[in-house]
Parts: sequence; structure tokens; C-alpha cells
Amino acid sequence: MVGQLTAFGALVFLSRHLGPDGFGRYSVLYSLLAFFAAPLTLGLNYIVVREANIRESERNRIFGVGYGLRLILASAGALAALMIIPLIGLSGISWSILIPASFGLFFALWQPSFRFSWEAPFESDRRMDIAASVNLAGRIVLLGFLGLGIIFGAELAGMISLQAAGEIAAATLIIIALWRAGYPVRPRFYQRELMYQFKEAIPLIAVEALIILQTRSDILILNHLRGETAAGLFASPLRLVDALILFPTILVTAALPAMTRLAQKDREAYERLLSLLFKLLLAGGTLAAVLGSFLSREIVRLAFGAQYKASAEILMVLVWSAPFFFINAAWRATLVAVGQQHRQTAVIAALAAVNILANLLLIPALNGVGAAWAKVITFAALYLFALAPISVRREGLILIHSTLLPITIAIGITFILIRTEFACWWMGILLSVILGAAAHFSGWLGKTDIKYIFSAMSQIQEKR
Repeated sequence: MVGQLTAFGALVFLSRHLGPDGFGRYSVLYSLLAFFAAPLTLGLNYIVVREANIRESERNRIFGVGYGLRLILASAGALAALMIIPLIGLSGISWSILIPASFGLFFALWQPSFRFSWEAPFESDRRMDIAASVNLAGRIVLLGFLGLGIIFGAELAGMISLQAAGEIAAATLIIIALWRAGYPVRPRFYQRELMYQFKEAIPLIAVEALIILQTRSDILILNHLRGETAAGLFASPLRLVDALILFPTILVTAALPAMTRLAQKDREAYERLLSLLFKLLLAGGTLAAVLGSFLSREIVRLAFGAQYKASAEILMVLVWSAPFFFINAAWRATLVAVGQQHRQTAVIAALAAVNILANLLLIPALNGVGAAWAKVITFAALYLFALAPISVRREGLILIHSTLLPITIAIGITFILIRTEFACWWMGILLSVILGAAAHFSGWLGKTDIKYIFSAMSQIQEKR
């Protein structure tokens, strides 16, 4: 969590230093690079960790081949980026910017890279405290490099080069940690194992590519239609909202073992846990959305400065994607819990199509606010697709019954009040308190329900 906050702080400092134009170019470039990083996802680590635990006698061989495969993919991604991105004709993206940025596909801390393959041994042995500590140290080093760039007034090319240097330093730390823990650090290239790992990772690569298409296409479309300044004004509040995903990630990860076990052993308890999990995540996301809507001007001014004043209206809308992507996180975990994870591909592909279409329709009329509404519409479209698979239709009905009416009421009240002359920060706090009290006294979500969720999770942990 501290590492995530450190990375977020670095992006805030970077956006303030570069301004909307420079941060727009930065965001567009890294949104493009994300597509080339799709084969470098953490999904490949899942394959390596699984195989290392099944074939324990071949652990070092599996780890080494995992490094080798990720190195091949990183090299291919960086080469493809260097060849294709110049053909797109982005303004202000010179070779002095593109080369160190593409180099980030090997060592980046902010997006999937070759460096993440070195975490697989720690994941396999459940020693992520070591990797997390190294990542935190790496992010602090990276923040220090970016601080030097800000102090000396570096431009975009200089900041990206300093970022690359900081990420190389972070990679050096993880190598030292591997060596001290007795793990292999050298890539290996045994053909049969290499092809096996690649074949097993292909479905995960496809899912990640669709996720990137869903989450990064808005900045690219906005830049194409409205320019890099509009992209920068949108990207800054987007980083704020993206930081919120830490809450559902932690909660869903903790709940998944209980969901999986109860889905097989006790259907009634499973459905109660699922309903309460949807409600808790919706409550957390709605609280963030209500406060973010009424405090958007203050938040933008404090985080990004006066030059991002126009981002306040974008944040006011964009923050309402939070309740929906909180629910999306729980829905994806639900599919895994009932053995229907293959359904994710179709759902994510449908959401990506909705996102692109909504952006193309709304950005010409509403600029960055249109991109914000497109993000909200995209995540809210889950309600339409949740009922599509017959095998999980019962779970889809639970999702809709538990959350649709409350989120509709919360959005309606918020946007009615926020357009009045009395709208101010204290009204957001008051509305949050009123909505929380209504949820409690109506019996929608109370203290006993929250205790039930954490009790179910703790019981699974004790049994394990």
C-alpha cells in the first residue's frame, strides 16, 4: 500500500512539473507502450509459480526459463514500440523520449515489464514481503530521481531518462534480493520449457491485451480528437481514481478463498457472502464518489495546482466510475470462484467495445468530460453483461438485486445537489453521512453484515 502511494505521489509531482501539455504527451506515450507491454503481464508469473509448485525438483529451471521468456517478450515489445510508434506521428515525441521510454519495458515499476519476472520465486514461496519491501525501496529511489529532475528543471525527455535510471536502480535491488535469498537470477532458454510456458500464458496475454484496450484507449482517442492538453487534463484525475482500486483489490483477494470454498460446500452461505461483498464494495466506491464529486475543485487544486483547474469538472464525473469498477473487481473474482474465469474474456471484450464507442460519441461534444462519462458508462455496462452467461446468471441476479437501486439513488441525489447554488464541500460530507445512515437503518448493510464478511474470510484462513 505504501509503495502504491509512493508511486502515485511520483505521478502527481510529475504532472505538476510537466503541466497539462507535457503530462498529456507523457500519458499518451505510456498508454501506447502499454499495448506493447501486454505480453509482459503478471499473468506469466502465475504460470511460473504454478509450475514451480507442481514440479518442485525443476524449480530453478522453471524460474530461469520464466526470466528468459519474459526477456524475449520484452525485447520484442521494445523493438515493436520503436518501429511502430514513430509511424503514428505523435507531436513532441522524439527519439530522445521514445528510446528511454521503450527501455521501460524491461525495468518499469509503473507497468508490466521484464523486471516483474524476478518476483516469481518470492511469489512461489509466499515471501512477497521481501519483494514488496524491495519494490517500495525502488519506488523511493525512483521518486528521488524524479525529484532531481524537478529541481534542475528537466523537460519531458530528461524526466523519462531519469525515470529509466531510477527503474534500473530498482531492478538492481531485486537482483540483489534474489541472490541473497539463494534464487537463480540468470535467464535460461530451454526450448521445450520455453514453448510450454508461452503456450500456457497465451490466454492470459489475450485477457490483458483486452484490459489495456478497455482502460487506455480513452487517452489515445482524446489526444487524437482534442490534442495533448486535453489528454493531460483528463489523465491527471484519472490517476487519482486509478489509485482507489487498491481497496477492492485487497478485499477481493482476501475474500476469494472463502468464496471458492463456500461455492462448493454451502451455496446459501456463498450467496450471502457474495451479496454482502457487492454491497460493501459499492458502499466504499460510493463514499469515494460522493466525496470526490463535492470536493473535486479542492482535490485538483491541492494535488495538481491551478494549471489543472479544468480537471475538476472531469474528476466530478470520473470519480463515479469507482463504485462500478469496485463491483467489476468482485465480479471477476466471482467468475474465478465458480470456475468460470474463461467468461472474463468475453466480458472484457464487450466492455472494451463499449468504451471505444462511448468515447467516440461523447468526446467530440463534451471533451474530457465526455471521456469521463464514457469511463462511467463502460464500467456500468457490467449490469448488462452479467446476465448473459447462463452458468453464472444466479450470481448476475445477486449483483443487480444488491447494488443497482442503491447506486442509482446515490448518483441521482448527488448530481441534483451538486448543481444547486448550495453545493460545497460540507454538503458532500453531510450526504455521505446520510447515505451511510440510510444503508444501516434500512438493513441494506450493517455492522453485523460486515462482521460476517470478515468472519467468513478468517474461518477459511484458519482452516488453511
